[in-house]
Amino acid sequence: MLRYIDLDYIPIILHRPSWTTTAAGGRVINGEVVLEEQRFSFMPFKRRLTIELARANLKTGEDETSLIEYVLIATPEIDIEKNDYFLWTDGKILNPGRYEVNFVQVRRHDHKQAGIIYRGPNATN
Repeated sequence: MLRYIDLDYIPIILHRPSWTTTAAGGRVINGEVVLEEQRFSFMPFKRRLTIELARANLKTGEDETSLIEYVLIATPEIDIEKNDYFLWTDGKILNPGRYEVNFVQVRRHDHKQAGIIYRGPNATN
């Protein structure tokens, strides 16, 4: 898997929000940690992960739509978690803007898959 990623990787610097609990029991972001640059392989979703779905019609199961726009592939030791995000400025691979990790899944022992979703060019939350 490392050879596959090394052939065509994108370097990403992830931001990890830190959360605190409010007096009312909710959660708010009270800061963030910026991780070191890491290597990922990138692919558009195109139904590669079929378990991450939202159903528009629960009775028939029709009109299933994915909540994932893109998938990052990494080796198991990569530090990535749900709700991490990164800011993309180069318009060659992805549209410039903020991308948020909405799930991380370890597949077997050889790689991780992380679903990311585009939050817009000026998204802050």
